[in-house]
Amino acid sequence: HNSLGTYKCVCRMNARGEHYTDAELREKWDQLSDADRVEYNHLSEEQINRSVHLLDELHQILQNTSGSVSWKLLSERLRGASGQIPIVGKDTIRRFVMTLPGSCYKKTRIHPKLDEANKLRRLKWSVQFHFFWESAKVFRLRVRIVVVHMDEKWFYAIVVRANNKCVPVFGVEPIQQAVHHKSHIPKTMGVATTAFIPHNNNMAGGGVTRK
Repeated sequence: HNSLGTYKCVCRMNARGEHYTDAELREKWDQLSDADRVEYNHLSEEQINRSVHLLDELHQILQNTSGSVSWKLLSERLRGASGQIPIVGKDTIRRFVMTLPGSCYKKTRIHPKLDEANKLRRLKWSVQFHFFWESAKVFRLRVRIVVVHMDEKWFYAIVVRANNKCVPVFGVEPIQQAVHHKSHIPKTMGVATTAFIPHNNNMAGGGVTRK
């Protein structure tokens, strides 16, 4: 870190969406007053003082997240409070960490299946759904045709990541979701149902839809 480098970081951070070349920023730097340069020199010294603990902070963040964190988020956490000058970029962090002995990416591999509790709840819902429609027929003078379409989507209760960081030097190993069997992993189901009730049981004569 030096005064000019800190000035470049501040300009680019405050000018989101605009692109400044090093030559343009150097020209702007040459036009600054001595008082302004002193201020950037102080900021540069603060960055140098912060960088002394940078490795410890990086180690702590990787351990707290078990390597399940993006390079961009690592850079933002090392920067500290919002609005502070970025102390190190995500690409620099990636190059440093991945060149450490044994560093690699690991993917969480989990293949869940319905457990007995899920199956029981699904069976209970199906029985109640059947009773509802059978009961509805009792209160009608004649049987009505109702076309029903139901779709379901399962959401896993465990988030699977593909780029977990494994850094043995820091003692960081991704957490592996170990289960005795796939069916031991819980899931959440969302159900969407639509229905079409034709007028006078005539499928071509229009009708009412429900969802």
